Amino acid sequence: AFLWHSEACGNGSLESQGALGVMYLYGHGVQKDPDAALFCFKEAAERGNVYAQGQLTACYYHRKLYSRAAALGE
Repeated sequence: AFLWHSEACGNGSLESQGALGVMYLYGHGVQKDPDAALFCFKEAAERGNVYAQGQLTACYYHRKLYSRAAALGE
């Protein structure tokens, strides 16, 4: 799945960008990489992916960046 989502992401798939974030976050099909997950979520969130926006907020929350998470929730 990682290979297909990577290819789709390269072709502009918004959903695949969010899916890659989840794969990096939890290490599904790829080495766990929270920074890569955060990057994928940011990119997808900026392009309007609501799921990625929620995941990004959760990442900030869990990293104890409460003020940043609150700003994203506004």
